[in-house]
Amino acid sequence: MAGCRQLECLAEELSCSICLSLFVQPVSLPCEHSFCRPCISQCWEAQGELGPPGGPSCPHCRLPCPGKALKPNRVLANLVEQLRCLELALGDSPLCLEHQEALRLFCEDDQELICLICRDDPKHSQHSFLPLRQAASKYKHQLNEILSTEEGKQQKRSILIEQQQEQISALQETSGTLLHHISSEFEELHRFLAGREQHLSEELEQETEQCRRLMEGNLTAAERVRSTAEQGLSQLRAAIAEKNDSAFLKALKGLKQRFQEKGGNEVMNVVKRGPELGIFKGPLQYTVWKEMLQILSPVLASLTLDPRTAQPRLILSEDLTKVHSGNLRRNLPNGRERFEPCTCVLSSQGFTSGKHYWEVEVANKTDWDLGLALETAGRKGQITLMPSVGYWTICQRHGHTYGALAVPSVILKLTAKPRKIGIYLDYEGGQVSFYNADSMSHLYTFTDTFKGKLFPFFNPWINKSMGNSEPLKLLHLKLTS
Repeated sequence: MAGCRQLECLAEELSCSICLSLFVQPVSLPCEHSFCRPCISQCWEAQGELGPPGGPSCPHCRLPCPGKALKPNRVLANLVEQLRCLELALGDSPLCLEHQEALRLFCEDDQELICLICRDDPKHSQHSFLPLRQAASKYKHQLNEILSTEEGKQQKRSILIEQQQEQISALQETSGTLLHHISSEFEELHRFLAGREQHLSEELEQETEQCRRLMEGNLTAAERVRSTAEQGLSQLRAAIAEKNDSAFLKALKGLKQRFQEKGGNEVMNVVKRGPELGIFKGPLQYTVWKEMLQILSPVLASLTLDPRTAQPRLILSEDLTKVHSGNLRRNLPNGRERFEPCTCVLSSQGFTSGKHYWEVEVANKTDWDLGLALETAGRKGQITLMPSVGYWTICQRHGHTYGALAVPSVILKLTAKPRKIGIYLDYEGGQVSFYNADSMSHLYTFTDTFKGKLFPFFNPWINKSMGNSEPLKLLHLKLTS
Protein backbone atom coordinates (compact mmCIF):
# COMPACT_ATOMS: atom_id res chain seq x y z
CA MET A 1 0.00 0.00 0.00
CA ALA A 2 2.87 2.37 0.84
CA GLY A 3 4.46 1.57 -2.54
CA CYS A 4 1.27 2.55 -4.36
CA ARG A 5 1.10 5.85 -2.56
CA GLN A 6 4.73 6.55 -3.35
CA LEU A 7 4.00 5.76 -6.98
CA GLU A 8 1.08 8.20 -6.94
CA CYS A 9 3.28 10.92 -5.41
CA LEU A 10 5.93 10.33 -8.05
CA ALA A 11 3.31 10.47 -10.80
CA GLU A 12 2.05 13.77 -9.37
CA GLU A 13 5.58 15.20 -9.43
CA LEU A 14 5.99 14.09 -13.06
CA SER A 15 2.69 15.62 -14.19
CA CYS A 16 2.21 18.81 -16.22
CA SER A 17 0.43 21.56 -14.25
CA ILE A 18 -1.56 22.49 -17.36
CA CYS A 19 -3.01 19.13 -18.48
CA LEU A 20 -2.54 17.37 -15.07
CA SER A 21 -1.21 14.29 -16.90
CA LEU A 22 2.26 12.79 -17.16
CA PHE A 23 4.62 14.96 -19.17
CA VAL A 24 4.59 14.56 -22.95
CA GLN A 25 7.68 16.02 -24.64
CA PRO A 26 8.62 17.91 -21.43
CA VAL A 27 10.31 21.29 -21.91
CA SER A 28 11.69 23.77 -19.35
CA LEU A 29 11.34 27.55 -19.33
CA PRO A 30 14.08 29.98 -18.22
CA CYS A 31 12.33 30.13 -14.81
CA GLU A 32 12.95 26.32 -14.57
CA HIS A 33 9.25 25.39 -14.54
CA SER A 34 8.43 22.51 -16.88
CA PHE A 35 5.42 21.73 -19.07
CA CYS A 36 4.40 19.53 -21.97
CA ARG A 37 5.55 21.14 -25.19
CA PRO A 38 2.02 20.93 -26.75
CA CYS A 39 0.47 22.36 -23.55
CA ILE A 40 2.72 25.42 -23.25
CA SER A 41 2.48 26.10 -26.99
CA GLN A 42 -1.31 25.95 -26.88
CA CYS A 43 -1.34 28.12 -23.74
CA TRP A 44 0.76 30.84 -25.39
CA GLU A 45 -1.31 30.65 -28.56
CA ALA A 46 -4.47 31.14 -26.49
CA GLN A 47 -2.93 34.20 -24.82
CA GLY A 48 -2.42 35.82 -28.24
CA GLU A 49 -2.87 39.59 -28.27
CA LEU A 50 -4.57 39.46 -24.86
CA GLY A 51 -1.44 38.14 -23.16
CA PRO A 52 0.95 40.10 -20.91
CA PRO A 53 2.41 43.24 -22.48
CA GLY A 54 5.95 41.87 -22.18
CA GLY A 55 5.21 38.84 -24.34
CA PRO A 56 4.66 35.16 -23.38
CA SER A 57 5.12 34.26 -19.74
CA CYS A 58 5.24 31.21 -17.50
CA PRO A 59 1.68 30.09 -16.57
CA HIS A 60 2.95 29.13 -13.11
CA CYS A 61 5.09 32.07 -11.93
CA ARG A 62 4.14 34.64 -14.64
CA LEU A 63 7.81 35.47 -15.33
CA PRO A 64 8.33 36.53 -18.95
CA CYS A 65 9.81 34.09 -21.44
CA PRO A 66 11.50 36.18 -24.14
CA GLY A 67 11.41 34.64 -27.59
CA LYS A 68 9.38 31.69 -26.30
CA ALA A 69 12.63 29.96 -25.27
CA LEU A 70 11.89 26.26 -24.64
CA LYS A 71 14.57 23.77 -23.57
CA PRO A 72 13.79 20.03 -23.89
CA ASN A 73 14.03 18.38 -20.44
CA ARG A 74 15.44 14.95 -21.19
CA VAL A 75 15.75 14.08 -17.48
CA LEU A 76 12.00 14.49 -17.00
CA ALA A 77 11.31 12.57 -20.18
CA ASN A 78 13.43 9.64 -18.94
CA LEU A 79 11.77 9.69 -15.51
CA VAL A 80 8.30 9.63 -17.10
CA GLU A 81 9.33 6.70 -19.27
CA GLN A 82 10.69 4.82 -16.24
CA LEU A 83 7.46 5.51 -14.33
CA ARG A 84 5.40 4.09 -17.17
CA CYS A 85 7.58 0.98 -17.20
CA LEU A 86 7.21 0.64 -13.43
CA GLU A 87 3.42 0.85 -13.69
CA LEU A 88 3.45 -1.85 -16.35
CA ALA A 89 5.67 -4.02 -14.14
CA LEU A 90 3.17 -3.75 -11.28
CA GLY A 91 0.37 -5.01 -13.51
CA ASP A 92 -2.20 -3.76 -15.97
CA SER A 93 -4.61 -2.59 -13.31
CA PRO A 94 -3.85 -0.08 -10.54
CA LEU A 95 -4.79 -1.04 -6.98
CA CYS A 96 -7.77 0.07 -4.90
CA LEU A 97 -6.50 2.41 -2.19
CA GLU A 98 -9.04 1.01 0.28
CA HIS A 99 -8.80 -2.76 -0.35
CA GLN A 100 -5.44 -3.07 -2.17
CA GLU A 101 -7.21 -5.09 -4.85
CA ALA A 102 -6.86 -4.61 -8.56
CA LEU A 103 -9.28 -2.04 -10.00
CA ARG A 104 -10.94 -4.29 -12.57
CA LEU A 105 -14.36 -2.61 -12.96
CA PHE A 106 -15.71 0.81 -13.94
CA CYS A 107 -18.79 2.14 -12.12
CA GLU A 108 -20.89 3.95 -14.75
CA ASP A 109 -22.99 5.72 -12.13
CA ASP A 110 -20.07 7.16 -10.13
CA GLN A 111 -17.76 7.27 -13.16
CA GLU A 112 -14.86 5.73 -11.20
CA LEU A 113 -12.65 2.62 -11.10
CA ILE A 114 -13.52 0.06 -8.41
CA CYS A 115 -12.33 -3.36 -7.26
CA LEU A 116 -14.47 -6.46 -6.85
CA ILE A 117 -14.87 -5.81 -3.12
CA CYS A 118 -16.09 -2.26 -3.81
CA ARG A 119 -18.66 -3.69 -6.22
CA ASP A 120 -20.28 -5.63 -3.38
CA ASP A 121 -20.41 -2.57 -1.14
CA PRO A 122 -24.03 -1.39 -0.44
CA LYS A 123 -23.30 2.05 -1.90
CA HIS A 124 -22.80 0.40 -5.32
CA SER A 125 -25.71 -2.04 -5.01
CA GLN A 126 -27.89 -0.43 -7.73
CA HIS A 127 -25.02 0.70 -9.97
CA SER A 128 -24.00 -0.50 -13.42
CA PHE A 129 -20.48 -1.87 -13.96
CA LEU A 130 -18.31 -2.66 -16.95
CA PRO A 131 -14.92 -4.32 -17.30
CA LEU A 132 -12.18 -1.78 -17.90
CA ARG A 133 -11.54 -2.68 -21.54
CA GLN A 134 -15.27 -2.68 -22.37
CA ALA A 135 -15.82 0.60 -20.47
CA ALA A 136 -12.86 2.23 -22.18
CA SER A 137 -14.16 1.10 -25.58
CA LYS A 138 -17.69 2.35 -24.85
CA TYR A 139 -16.64 5.76 -23.60
CA LYS A 140 -13.99 6.22 -26.26
CA HIS A 141 -16.78 5.65 -28.78
CA GLN A 142 -18.88 8.30 -27.02
CA LEU A 143 -15.95 10.69 -26.94
CA ASN A 144 -15.29 10.00 -30.62
CA GLU A 145 -18.87 11.07 -31.36
CA ILE A 146 -18.37 14.20 -29.25
CA LEU A 147 -15.04 14.78 -30.97
CA SER A 148 -16.67 14.47 -34.38
CA THR A 149 -19.41 16.91 -33.39
CA GLU A 150 -16.95 19.36 -31.86
CA GLU A 151 -14.64 19.12 -34.87
CA GLY A 152 -17.63 19.97 -37.05
CA LYS A 153 -18.37 22.95 -34.83
CA GLN A 154 -14.71 23.94 -34.92
CA GLN A 155 -14.73 23.75 -38.71
CA LYS A 156 -17.79 26.02 -38.77
CA ARG A 157 -16.01 28.40 -36.39
CA SER A 158 -13.02 28.48 -38.71
CA ILE A 159 -15.27 29.18 -41.69
CA LEU A 160 -17.03 31.92 -39.71
CA ILE A 161 -13.69 33.46 -38.75
CA GLU A 162 -12.54 33.36 -42.36
CA GLN A 163 -15.79 34.92 -43.54
CA GLN A 164 -15.58 37.59 -40.84
CA GLN A 165 -12.02 38.40 -41.88
CA GLU A 166 -13.21 38.72 -45.47
CA GLN A 167 -15.99 41.05 -44.34
CA ILE A 168 -13.50 43.20 -42.42
CA SER A 169 -11.30 43.41 -45.53
CA ALA A 170 -14.35 44.21 -47.65
CA LEU A 171 -15.35 46.90 -45.15
CA GLN A 172 -11.94 48.53 -45.41
CA GLU A 173 -12.06 48.37 -49.20
CA THR A 174 -15.60 49.78 -49.33
CA SER A 175 -14.70 52.53 -46.87
CA GLY A 176 -11.70 53.51 -49.00
CA THR A 177 -13.83 53.59 -52.14
CA LEU A 178 -16.48 55.72 -50.43
CA LEU A 179 -13.86 58.13 -49.07
CA HIS A 180 -12.52 58.57 -52.60
CA HIS A 181 -16.07 59.12 -53.87
CA ILE A 182 -16.80 61.73 -51.19
CA SER A 183 -13.52 63.48 -51.93
CA SER A 184 -14.13 63.61 -55.69
CA GLU A 185 -17.74 64.82 -55.28
CA PHE A 186 -16.74 67.67 -52.98
CA GLU A 187 -13.63 68.43 -55.03
CA GLU A 188 -15.87 69.28 -57.98
CA LEU A 189 -17.97 71.59 -55.80
CA HIS A 190 -14.84 73.16 -54.35
CA ARG A 191 -13.50 73.75 -57.86
CA PHE A 192 -16.76 75.39 -58.91
CA LEU A 193 -16.93 77.63 -55.83
CA ALA A 194 -13.25 78.57 -56.08
CA GLY A 195 -13.69 79.39 -59.77
CA ARG A 196 -16.79 81.48 -59.10
CA GLU A 197 -15.02 83.30 -56.26
CA GLN A 198 -12.02 84.01 -58.49
CA HIS A 199 -14.26 85.25 -61.31
CA LEU A 200 -16.13 87.65 -59.00
CA SER A 201 -12.87 88.84 -57.45
CA GLU A 202 -11.35 89.55 -60.87
CA GLU A 203 -14.54 91.28 -62.01
CA LEU A 204 -14.44 93.44 -58.87
CA GLU A 205 -10.79 94.32 -59.49
CA GLN A 206 -11.53 95.30 -63.12
CA GLU A 207 -14.49 97.49 -62.17
CA THR A 208 -12.49 99.06 -59.33
CA GLU A 209 -9.68 99.86 -61.78
CA GLN A 210 -12.11 101.47 -64.23
CA CYS A 211 -13.61 103.64 -61.49
CA ARG A 212 -10.17 104.54 -60.17
CA ARG A 213 -8.96 105.63 -63.64
CA LEU A 214 -12.07 107.75 -64.18
CA MET A 215 -11.73 109.46 -60.80
CA GLU A 216 -7.98 109.95 -61.16
CA GLY A 217 -8.54 111.51 -64.61
CA ASN A 218 -11.05 113.90 -63.09
CA LEU A 219 -8.59 114.62 -60.26
CA THR A 220 -5.82 115.44 -62.75
CA ALA A 221 -8.12 117.77 -64.68
CA ALA A 222 -9.23 119.48 -61.46
CA GLU A 223 -5.63 119.99 -60.37
CA ARG A 224 -4.76 121.43 -63.79
CA VAL A 225 -7.68 123.86 -63.62
CA ARG A 226 -6.73 124.80 -60.07
CA SER A 227 -3.14 125.51 -61.14
CA THR A 228 -4.27 127.71 -64.02
CA ALA A 229 -6.73 129.50 -61.76
CA GLU A 230 -4.00 130.07 -59.21
CA GLN A 231 -2.02 131.94 -61.86
CA GLY A 232 -5.05 134.16 -62.55
CA LEU A 233 -5.53 134.77 -58.86
CA SER A 234 -1.94 135.89 -58.59
CA GLN A 235 -2.51 138.37 -61.43
CA LEU A 236 -5.66 139.66 -59.68
CA ARG A 237 -3.83 140.10 -56.41
CA ALA A 238 -1.00 141.92 -58.21
CA ALA A 239 -3.43 144.22 -60.02
CA ILE A 240 -5.25 145.07 -56.81
CA ALA A 241 -1.96 145.86 -55.15
CA GLU A 242 -0.87 148.11 -58.08
CA LYS A 243 -0.10 151.66 -56.79
CA ASN A 244 -0.11 153.23 -60.24
CA ASP A 245 -3.73 153.92 -61.15
CA SER A 246 -2.95 154.27 -64.85
CA ALA A 247 -1.25 150.89 -64.98
CA PHE A 248 -4.10 149.28 -62.99
CA LEU A 249 -6.82 150.65 -65.25
CA LYS A 250 -4.87 149.74 -68.36
CA ALA A 251 -4.82 146.05 -67.29
CA LEU A 252 -8.36 146.03 -65.93
CA LYS A 253 -10.20 145.25 -69.16
CA GLY A 254 -8.04 142.22 -69.96
CA LEU A 255 -8.33 140.82 -66.47
CA LYS A 256 -12.10 141.17 -66.30
CA GLN A 257 -12.53 139.65 -69.74
CA ARG A 258 -10.29 136.70 -68.82
CA PHE A 259 -12.09 135.81 -65.64
CA GLN A 260 -15.56 136.38 -67.04
CA GLU A 261 -14.83 133.90 -69.85
CA LYS A 262 -13.41 131.27 -67.46
CA GLY A 263 -16.14 131.79 -64.97
CA GLY A 264 -18.77 131.06 -67.60
CA ASN A 265 -17.20 127.92 -69.09
CA GLU A 266 -15.67 126.10 -66.13
CA VAL A 267 -17.86 123.27 -64.70
CA MET A 268 -16.15 120.81 -62.30
CA ASN A 269 -17.90 117.97 -60.42
CA VAL A 270 -16.69 115.23 -58.09
CA VAL A 271 -16.88 111.85 -59.83
CA LYS A 272 -18.60 109.34 -57.53
CA ARG A 273 -18.24 105.80 -58.88
CA GLY A 274 -17.83 102.46 -57.16
CA PRO A 275 -18.39 98.71 -57.71
CA GLU A 276 -21.97 97.72 -58.45
CA LEU A 277 -23.35 96.60 -55.07
CA GLY A 278 -26.07 94.57 -56.74
CA ILE A 279 -23.41 92.34 -58.27
CA PHE A 280 -20.90 92.08 -55.44
CA LYS A 281 -23.07 92.54 -52.34
CA GLY A 282 -26.33 90.97 -53.41
CA PRO A 283 -27.59 87.49 -52.41
CA LEU A 284 -24.28 85.93 -53.43
CA GLN A 285 -24.85 82.50 -51.88
CA TYR A 286 -28.29 82.16 -53.44
CA THR A 287 -27.01 83.32 -56.84
CA VAL A 288 -24.09 80.90 -56.75
CA TRP A 289 -26.37 78.08 -55.57
CA LYS A 290 -28.62 78.55 -58.60
CA GLU A 291 -25.57 78.53 -60.85
CA MET A 292 -24.32 75.41 -59.07
CA LEU A 293 -27.44 73.53 -60.11
CA GLN A 294 -25.89 73.34 -63.58
CA ILE A 295 -23.13 71.00 -62.35
CA LEU A 296 -25.19 68.76 -60.07
CA SER A 297 -24.75 65.03 -60.53
CA PRO A 298 -26.73 62.79 -60.82
CA VAL A 299 -29.00 64.32 -63.40
CA LEU A 300 -32.20 65.43 -61.70
CA ALA A 301 -34.93 63.34 -63.27
CA SER A 302 -38.01 65.21 -64.52
CA LEU A 303 -40.65 62.49 -64.37
CA THR A 304 -44.22 62.19 -65.63
CA LEU A 305 -46.73 59.46 -64.93
CA ASP A 306 -47.65 56.89 -67.58
CA PRO A 307 -51.47 56.72 -67.93
CA ARG A 308 -51.23 53.33 -69.67
CA THR A 309 -49.95 51.76 -66.44
CA ALA A 310 -52.38 53.44 -64.02
CA GLN A 311 -54.96 51.25 -62.27
CA PRO A 312 -58.48 52.38 -63.40
CA ARG A 313 -59.34 53.83 -59.97
CA LEU A 314 -56.38 56.24 -60.09
CA ILE A 315 -56.82 59.88 -61.13
CA LEU A 316 -53.87 61.60 -62.80
CA SER A 317 -53.45 65.37 -63.16
CA GLU A 318 -53.36 66.96 -66.62
CA ASP A 319 -49.61 67.54 -66.42
CA LEU A 320 -49.14 63.90 -65.28
CA THR A 321 -47.28 64.85 -62.09
CA LYS A 322 -49.96 64.05 -59.48
CA VAL A 323 -51.91 60.90 -58.70
CA HIS A 324 -54.55 59.98 -56.13
CA SER A 325 -57.13 57.25 -55.78
CA GLY A 326 -60.70 58.01 -56.80
CA ASN A 327 -63.89 56.42 -55.53
CA LEU A 328 -65.00 55.05 -58.91
CA ARG A 329 -63.34 52.56 -61.19
CA ARG A 330 -63.17 53.84 -64.77
CA ASN A 331 -63.72 51.58 -67.76
CA LEU A 332 -60.25 51.52 -69.33
CA PRO A 333 -58.50 49.01 -71.61
CA ASN A 334 -56.88 46.32 -69.48
CA GLY A 335 -53.59 46.17 -71.38
CA ARG A 336 -50.57 44.26 -70.15
CA GLU A 337 -48.98 47.54 -69.00
CA ARG A 338 -51.82 48.39 -66.59
CA PHE A 339 -51.86 47.46 -62.90
CA GLU A 340 -55.02 45.65 -61.79
CA PRO A 341 -56.35 45.59 -59.10
CA CYS A 342 -53.47 47.20 -57.13
CA THR A 343 -53.65 51.02 -57.18
CA CYS A 344 -50.22 51.51 -58.75
CA VAL A 345 -48.72 53.51 -61.60
CA LEU A 346 -45.27 53.83 -63.20
CA SER A 347 -43.50 56.81 -64.69
CA SER A 348 -43.13 57.14 -68.45
CA GLN A 349 -39.37 57.38 -68.01
CA GLY A 350 -37.29 54.26 -67.32
CA PHE A 351 -33.59 53.68 -66.72
CA THR A 352 -31.10 51.08 -67.93
CA SER A 353 -27.94 52.87 -66.79
CA GLY A 354 -26.60 55.89 -64.95
CA LYS A 355 -27.34 57.70 -61.71
CA HIS A 356 -30.71 59.37 -61.19
CA TYR A 357 -32.52 61.20 -58.39
CA TRP A 358 -36.12 62.37 -58.03
CA GLU A 359 -38.43 63.56 -55.28
CA VAL A 360 -42.06 62.83 -54.45
CA GLU A 361 -44.21 64.94 -52.15
CA VAL A 362 -46.19 62.75 -49.73
CA ALA A 363 -47.42 65.65 -47.55
CA ASN A 364 -50.20 64.53 -45.19
CA LYS A 365 -50.89 61.13 -46.72
CA THR A 366 -51.29 58.19 -44.35
CA ASP A 367 -50.46 55.33 -46.74
CA TRP A 368 -48.22 55.01 -49.82
CA ASP A 369 -45.59 52.88 -51.57
CA LEU A 370 -42.66 54.40 -53.49
CA GLY A 371 -39.63 53.00 -55.24
CA LEU A 372 -38.65 51.19 -58.42
CA ALA A 373 -40.19 48.39 -60.47
CA LEU A 374 -38.59 46.14 -63.04
CA GLU A 375 -40.23 46.45 -66.45
CA THR A 376 -40.98 42.71 -66.45
CA ALA A 377 -42.38 42.62 -62.89
CA GLY A 378 -45.93 41.33 -62.53
CA ARG A 379 -48.75 43.88 -62.59
CA LYS A 380 -51.88 41.72 -62.43
CA GLY A 381 -53.48 40.28 -59.32
CA GLN A 382 -52.27 40.78 -55.78
CA ILE A 383 -48.64 41.90 -55.83
CA THR A 384 -46.13 41.26 -53.06
CA LEU A 385 -43.61 44.08 -53.20
CA MET A 386 -40.12 42.65 -52.70
CA PRO A 387 -36.82 42.65 -54.61
CA SER A 388 -37.00 39.00 -55.67
CA VAL A 389 -40.05 39.76 -57.87
CA GLY A 390 -38.73 43.07 -59.20
CA TYR A 391 -39.85 45.73 -56.69
CA TRP A 392 -37.55 47.85 -54.50
CA THR A 393 -39.86 50.00 -52.35
CA ILE A 394 -40.49 51.62 -48.99
CA CYS A 395 -43.91 52.39 -47.54
CA GLN A 396 -45.96 54.30 -45.00
CA ARG A 397 -48.87 52.65 -43.18
CA HIS A 398 -51.55 54.03 -40.86
CA GLY A 399 -50.00 57.49 -40.85
CA HIS A 400 -47.09 56.68 -38.55
CA THR A 401 -45.43 53.38 -39.50
CA TYR A 402 -42.67 53.31 -42.12
CA GLY A 403 -40.96 50.26 -43.54
CA ALA A 404 -38.69 48.88 -46.23
CA LEU A 405 -40.40 46.09 -48.18
CA ALA A 406 -37.45 43.69 -48.11
CA VAL A 407 -37.31 40.05 -46.98
CA PRO A 408 -37.81 40.18 -44.10
CA SER A 409 -39.44 43.61 -43.99
CA VAL A 410 -37.62 46.30 -42.01
CA ILE A 411 -39.35 48.82 -39.74
CA LEU A 412 -37.83 52.27 -40.26
CA LYS A 413 -37.36 54.39 -37.15
CA LEU A 414 -37.90 57.97 -38.34
CA THR A 415 -37.28 60.96 -36.09
CA ALA A 416 -39.50 63.24 -38.18
CA LYS A 417 -42.44 62.72 -40.53
CA PRO A 418 -41.16 63.40 -44.06
CA ARG A 419 -43.13 65.63 -46.43
CA LYS A 420 -40.95 64.72 -49.39
CA ILE A 421 -39.23 61.45 -50.23
CA GLY A 422 -36.02 61.49 -52.28
CA ILE A 423 -35.12 58.40 -54.32
CA TYR A 424 -31.61 57.78 -55.71
CA LEU A 425 -30.73 55.10 -58.27
CA ASP A 426 -27.19 54.05 -59.17
CA TYR A 427 -27.90 51.42 -61.82
CA GLU A 428 -24.36 50.14 -62.35
CA GLY A 429 -23.64 50.37 -58.63
CA GLY A 430 -26.73 48.27 -57.80
CA GLN A 431 -28.04 50.81 -55.29
CA VAL A 432 -31.49 52.24 -54.54
CA SER A 433 -31.49 54.70 -51.63
CA PHE A 434 -34.35 56.58 -49.99
CA TYR A 435 -34.11 59.91 -48.14
CA ASN A 436 -36.23 62.34 -46.19
CA ALA A 437 -35.81 65.04 -48.85
CA ASP A 438 -36.55 67.82 -46.35
CA SER A 439 -33.29 67.13 -44.49
CA MET A 440 -31.65 64.60 -46.85
CA SER A 441 -31.41 62.18 -43.93
CA HIS A 442 -30.97 58.58 -45.09
CA LEU A 443 -33.91 56.21 -44.65
CA TYR A 444 -32.94 52.90 -46.30
CA THR A 445 -30.80 51.43 -49.09
CA PHE A 446 -31.36 48.33 -51.23
CA THR A 447 -28.35 46.73 -52.96
CA ASP A 448 -28.86 44.39 -55.89
CA THR A 449 -27.69 43.55 -59.39
CA PHE A 450 -30.07 45.11 -61.90
CA LYS A 451 -30.85 43.43 -65.21
CA GLY A 452 -33.47 45.13 -67.33
CA LYS A 453 -35.24 48.47 -67.42
CA LEU A 454 -36.29 50.07 -64.13
CA PHE A 455 -39.26 52.44 -63.77
CA PRO A 456 -40.10 54.74 -60.84
CA PHE A 457 -43.08 53.20 -59.02
CA PHE A 458 -45.94 54.92 -57.17
CA ASN A 459 -48.88 53.61 -55.13
CA PRO A 460 -51.05 56.33 -53.47
CA TRP A 461 -53.29 53.66 -51.91
CA ILE A 462 -57.04 53.98 -51.58
CA ASN A 463 -58.84 56.80 -49.79
CA LYS A 464 -59.87 56.11 -46.23
CA SER A 465 -62.52 57.60 -44.00
CA MET A 466 -59.77 59.21 -41.95
CA GLY A 467 -57.93 60.68 -44.95
CA ASN A 468 -55.26 59.68 -47.47
CA SER A 469 -57.08 61.60 -50.21
CA GLU A 470 -54.14 63.89 -50.99
CA PRO A 471 -52.15 63.02 -54.12
CA LEU A 472 -48.60 61.88 -54.56
CA LYS A 473 -46.83 64.71 -56.36
CA LEU A 474 -43.72 64.40 -58.54
CA LEU A 475 -41.46 67.39 -57.95
CA HIS A 476 -39.68 68.94 -60.92
CA LEU A 477 -36.44 70.59 -59.86
CA LYS A 478 -35.40 73.58 -61.97
CA LEU A 479 -31.85 73.54 -63.28
CA THR A 480 -31.72 77.12 -64.57
CA SER A 481 -31.34 80.35 -62.65
